[in-house]
Amino acid sequence: MANHRQVPTGIGVFAQDGFETGVVNWYFSPEAAGLAAAFAALPCAKPTPADGFGLLVGDQRSWECYFPDYIAARRRRHTS
Repeated sequence: MANHRQVPTGIGVFAQDGFETGVVNWYFSPEAAGLAAAFAALPCAKPTPADGFGLLVGDQRSWECYFPDYIAARRRRHTS
């Protein structure tokens, strides 16, 4: 039987598409610092989600952990 481990809620790798620039920016949560170091990622300010921003790797609850205002706004748009 396979060993299925839970991914901790705070670990997430988010990305902003670069349709206009041809560049995709990856954002690693603080809990993913080890993974970020493996990619030689540089620290930056917390991004502001916009169209084309998404979770690539991690638990879906990472959205609520890092971007609760964005999630609340999206829920309001979809329920109105």
